[in-house]
Amino acid sequence: LSVAVVVGDAASDDTRALADRARLVLAPEEAVVVVPEGSELAGLDPAWTKGRERRDGRATAYLCRGLHCSLPIMDPSELVPLDPAA
Repeated sequence: LSVAVVVGDAASDDTRALADRARLVLAPEEAVVVVPEGSELAGLDPAWTKGRERRDGRATAYLCRGLHCSLPIMDPSELVPLDPAA
């Protein structure tokens, strides 16, 4: 299963755009987690948020499978499903 970790302010347009796109590309049983930069969420493996930060002052998404995550993504159009073979 994949998880999209979106780092940014949940009320900002760029964060919402990334989270909305992630919900479209992930399967229904996969998760989209929005977390403020530098925060940890109860029940979420801290390894998913460690070292994850906004880039260039913009909300940033990381698609993760297990503890392996994509490079930072700031443009919603670049969010695509992870290769299942990866």
